[in-house]
Amino acid sequence: FILIAFSIFILEQGKSKEVLSVITPTKFGIDLNGDRIIDNNEIICASDIESFSLEPTDIFIKKYSPRLNITDIDIIDLGYLAQEFAQKELQNRKVNLKYTNKVSSECKYAHIKIRDKDYSETLLHSGFVIRDGQIGDENKFKQELDISKKLNLVVLNHHSNKYHTLKCEYGQKAHDKVILPFKQLPKDALACNFCHQ
Repeated sequence: FILIAFSIFILEQGKSKEVLSVITPTKFGIDLNGDRIIDNNEIICASDIESFSLEPTDIFIKKYSPRLNITDIDIIDLGYLAQEFAQKELQNRKVNLKYTNKVSSECKYAHIKIRDKDYSETLLHSGFVIRDGQIGDENKFKQELDISKKLNLVVLNHHSNKYHTLKCEYGQKAHDKVILPFKQLPKDALACNFCHQ
């Protein structure tokens, strides 16, 4: 009996794969072959949900900004919180995947389970997810929106050590950039002359 139970445990562990990178709250680099490197075929997207993200598409903004009565900056702010949530849930954790038939040029789609919980359902109740055009948890969404409005996010260009507003064209063009709350800026960071006049 113990040998059978141990064998089942080993088989289940073999099916679990580690999340090495949270690209967006619904897109991940998962180490499928165990080499600790994310290859192009190891990008997995959560199935049947949309989420706020740090770099929303124009389509997402046009679709949900008027519907939810929020600005494009609100969408990015919520994306920051959603990214933090996803990283806490999945970064460097083992997950089980059940692939769907959907594949795109960006990723393979799968239902993702962590600790026997469906990740999509967990994310749905976080207030950061839209399924079938509807916010998963309206009350949680409103709470997170209130928190997001206090973040005061900026774009930091690591190369120039300058920070920009989220809409600044120079901040958007930067290749070595990170979005973070103003209070987390390095003390020696300089304001962009274009957007902070």
